[in-house]
Amino acid sequence: MNWDLPRRSGIPSSDGGAETEDRSHLSSTSYDRRNLLSELEEVDARIEYVRATDPSGFRDFTVAYDVASMAVIRVRAILEVEEFAYVAGAVDEADVKGLTAVRNFVAHRGYVHANADMLWSAVTEYLPRVVEALRRAVSRSDGE
Repeated sequence: MNWDLPRRSGIPSSDGGAETEDRSHLSSTSYDRRNLLSELEEVDARIEYVRATDPSGFRDFTVAYDVASMAVIRVRAILEVEEFAYVAGAVDEADVKGLTAVRNFVAHRGYVHANADMLWSAVTEYLPRVVEALRRAVSRSDGE
């Protein structure tokens, strides 16, 4: 089983050395867009990892469950950070509330209380639509 997920440039390597990235040629907006697209690619990789898992084995204390939890946490975080505010409107308020509820469930109440079926559905059915909406918003903002 391959557990490797794509890594963004600038993320410290596992051996403790930091990769560096020259960003001097990028505008702040250009870098923010690249950063967001990279983040969405990482979420896509997490979604695909979960989808490749047998649903009957999807439960607490498995790698796929933890990967699914992180996918939800990361997407909700995208909607909270100022650098990505220009795409926040791409996800309607009801979807943000639902995503927040799932994130809070896995992040604050502990994995023991999370419902595996609910998390599976959120990550394999709902989250891809949210990611695609965010990706479309980035594309629209590129044309401005």
